[in-house]
Amino acid sequence: MCFMISYMNRIAGEWVNMKRKRVFAVFLAVVVLLSLTVTAFGGNSDEDHKSVKVAFVEQEGLMEKDEDGNLSGYSYDYIMKMAQYANWDVEFVFPTTDSLDGAIVEMMDKVEKGQVDMISGLVYNEALADMYAYPEKGYGYAFTTLLASKTNTAINGDNLALRKNLKVAVIDMADTRNEELDAFCKSNNIEYTEVKCKSAEAQLEAIKNGKADVMVSLSLLPLAGTKVIASFADRPFYFACSKDYSQLCREIDKAIESIEYVEPDYRKDLHDKYFSDKEGECAFSTASQTYIEKKKKLKVLVPDEVKPLQSQEPSGTYKGIFVSFMKRLTEATGLKVELCSLPKGMTLKEAMASGKYDMTLAVPEDYKWADENGLIFSVPLLTSDKVLYYNKSADISDLSKLTQCKTGDLEKEMKRVEKGDADYGYGSSLVVNYNISNHAYQEIATLPVSEEKSNYVCSFSKDASRELIAVVNEVIENVDSATMNSYLLESSQIGNQALLSSWIRKNPVRAMGIVAAFVVLVISLIAVVLLNRRKRAENLKLQKANNAKSEFLSKMSHEMRTPLNAIMGVTALAEDEVNNPQEIREHLKSIDASSGYLLRLINDVLDMAKIESGEFTLKPSPYKYEDFERTIRVMMEPLCKQKEIAFICNYELDGADILVDKIRFDQVFINLLTNAVKFTPAGGRVEFSIRAVNNGSGFLDSTFVVKDTGIGMREEFLKSVFEPFAQERNDGAGGGTGLGLAIAKSIVDMMDGVFTIESKQDVGTTITIRLLLKMAPEKDIAEQPAEENREKSLAGKKVLLVEDNDMNREIAKKLLLKKDLQVFCAVNGKEAVDQFADSQEGYFDGILMDIRMPVMDGLTATGNIRAMTRADAKHIPIIAMTADAFEEDIEKAKAAGITSYLAKPVNVKLLYETLENLL
Repeated sequence: MCFMISYMNRIAGEWVNMKRKRVFAVFLAVVVLLSLTVTAFGGNSDEDHKSVKVAFVEQEGLMEKDEDGNLSGYSYDYIMKMAQYANWDVEFVFPTTDSLDGAIVEMMDKVEKGQVDMISGLVYNEALADMYAYPEKGYGYAFTTLLASKTNTAINGDNLALRKNLKVAVIDMADTRNEELDAFCKSNNIEYTEVKCKSAEAQLEAIKNGKADVMVSLSLLPLAGTKVIASFADRPFYFACSKDYSQLCREIDKAIESIEYVEPDYRKDLHDKYFSDKEGECAFSTASQTYIEKKKKLKVLVPDEVKPLQSQEPSGTYKGIFVSFMKRLTEATGLKVELCSLPKGMTLKEAMASGKYDMTLAVPEDYKWADENGLIFSVPLLTSDKVLYYNKSADISDLSKLTQCKTGDLEKEMKRVEKGDADYGYGSSLVVNYNISNHAYQEIATLPVSEEKSNYVCSFSKDASRELIAVVNEVIENVDSATMNSYLLESSQIGNQALLSSWIRKNPVRAMGIVAAFVVLVISLIAVVLLNRRKRAENLKLQKANNAKSEFLSKMSHEMRTPLNAIMGVTALAEDEVNNPQEIREHLKSIDASSGYLLRLINDVLDMAKIESGEFTLKPSPYKYEDFERTIRVMMEPLCKQKEIAFICNYELDGADILVDKIRFDQVFINLLTNAVKFTPAGGRVEFSIRAVNNGSGFLDSTFVVKDTGIGMREEFLKSVFEPFAQERNDGAGGGTGLGLAIAKSIVDMMDGVFTIESKQDVGTTITIRLLLKMAPEKDIAEQPAEENREKSLAGKKVLLVEDNDMNREIAKKLLLKKDLQVFCAVNGKEAVDQFADSQEGYFDGILMDIRMPVMDGLTATGNIRAMTRADAKHIPIIAMTADAFEEDIEKAKAAGITSYLAKPVNVKLLYETLENLL
């Protein structure tokens, strides 16, 4: 099928080349015909059309026709769903030729001539836009994928970037996918070599014979015997219409919009229906295939009877879920299977140690038990919930007072609980509910046990062939949910049907209980099926998480390299301008600006990480509204003046002092106002309004409005505007990473506020925040000391500078010498402790202490100094200067005896102010 897609691309490219005289390679690089479903509506130019003709070119998963003439497929279903909302009468038209290239050319030619109106499965590109009218909405997504052979266990999504010289099988003329591959590898620092192939079959052969590690493919083309290693370059695909019938595009948009509103999961359901993992061929390694050919037959031990997993009928035949699986093993491998009961008088451990048996059927996945019996496990074939079963007369509020069954034989245990000889036990929901149904237990009830699961596996002796285990695991991995469901239902049937009617008449109450229990059993079976599906979905989520991680690292790499590139470039320019002080000053300003941007980026990423991990907290303290107003003006007025934007503030306050986290409160509005300035052109306007009303119960009902006349946002983008890294424009306008709004929204949510945003493209944006802010009690509003206008002299003060990094130590020393301090240096905590201990009492006025250092870290050194018996050890100011900037790091530092804390990179002004206050 992958070959078919590539072939269709080539034919389509040649046809467009012929019609438009375009360069074939360029067209092929941008067009991906996922399917070629063409729709028409009879050639009428009427706007009131009802009849829509649809071209039908068969392709697996997208457009299919079975032997009875029944149509199906992703595109087919979507068209029929649209027809319901658009009031179309759909008539499918089939090509007049059997050849694929002829069918493609025929249908595309009819679309161009207006004989048909709609074509499905097109990626948007300008060349095609000259020929077709596109709707705004797509109806699905496709990804470029890297596939590896299932037998290649050496490569996976986690170690892909670590492989040296990755060999990638590519189709020589698939320019678009090859360019996407190159971009993906570059962004993830993957070195690779192309193994050029003429077809998808050649690609598959290359990864199977080892000439290539992976092959490039498409997400809508599942290939048997392969596994997805990476997905990237997502692209929407569209329906497209004849240029003469653009009205049809609007109908398509309306229909898709209706589907998305009424059935938001419809695309996902279709994808799962036609492209989810299906039970395919098992991909055995060469060694496994050799083992199968030599082995011919397996002797399999059936442990204790556990219905519905495995049991022996009176006739001697075996029945159960694992028995059904062994039939599947035979079908997949050709190995004959002989099932054997456990010999009387022999334990499972003894039987497996005898060497007569290759493996066992179902055993619980209990690793301690496995170690005691000398066994190793396969991957789980079956997973079910763990439940507590108990006698209804027992008070299970305190299990310590009750009797638990621990015989190891679940069926016997449940009989004891039913009779009241024991109070409760634990087991698999599947097995427990089966026994309740089969034995018509009336006195047993069940409860789920938290999130615990019961896994059932096959087992092997520890010296078993690893190839046997690999073969069994491969077959288990290829059992799909539908097959497992059939195993479950087949194995859960209750016998004795002939006596059922008579028994129900004699035992009506018990019969009702059995019916209820059977319903519970069916629900349990469904739950098991859903659980197995969820496990597969979780694997898909892990893959998406890996893709998201790659995208995040790529984004951060770009954002961090931008200011670093500026810093390095301007530094190089400054080296050539050493005799030009004015130029040097300008270069230093650029370096300072880029450094500030880099620091803000790092702080935003750290904040977002803390928010997503739930470690982000707010620490309210009294805050004067007048101080808040001053902060906003000081921060924003210079930015607006520099960009020639009017900055207007409107305050209507009833009460002026509130309890908030000052730093985070400022951060919200500085983020919003900075964004407003970024995206408002010169001559525009940014307004900041506050209305705070005392509600009489100790709170200010506060409304904050940030309004700008900037470029605004599209309505579609507003749906995802609060997602981390969300940016409508990726052309560099305004800069930033798209974290500011997400952080601001998270802080407002933590304050139980309401955050709304309205925006219109090319008109502007209005953000409104509603907060109920607690007023600070008067006793908590300390009188702020008047600021001194003069700086305190630090001349002659003796400071011990403790820093292991030579460059950092030299920079800090020069900054301190500028204030005429006497500076003494230590390169680790032990040297600092020794110098302080050897000095006279009161000799040092303060200590600047790094935290992470060799020999002895800063916190340990601080603790040792504080523990000394001399008087100055308890009171000397110790100021931490460290890159450990998290709140928990600050708390640890304070607990160790640190007086004050400066986060690196150190703000020089703050450093001087701290020294002036403490020395």
